[in-house]
Amino acid sequence: MARPEGYIRTFVDEGEPMVRSLHLARPRQSETEYVSELLSAIEKTSEVTKPPTQKLVEPLAACKVEVSKLTEVGYSNQEIADKLVISFTAVKRDISNIYTKLYVKSRTQAIAIGKR
Repeated sequence: MARPEGYIRTFVDEGEPMVRSLHLARPRQSETEYVSELLSAIEKTSEVTKPPTQKLVEPLAACKVEVSKLTEVGYSNQEIADKLVISFTAVKRDISNIYTKLYVKSRTQAIAIGKR
């Protein structure tokens, strides 16, 4: 269903779990060319965006840790802003800074690294 629309980024952002799923789906699929294209795109991206293997040089500030915890629980940006009594823009900026420090591009990836 995604191929006619040209969806690639949706799959790429999921990283390693998507790679495993695509490899499992490949033998059962008639869309092997599309699966190969997705796997290639994920491999190219993952080389550039791999998280560091060492600890963060600069740990997250307390306010960003709190934003991270609320994100992990499933709060939306607006709910986080309301709960912490900060602006919606401040939440978006904090989340963007968290992504940068963790070398990730999505909430799912940030939560996974945060748990580690």
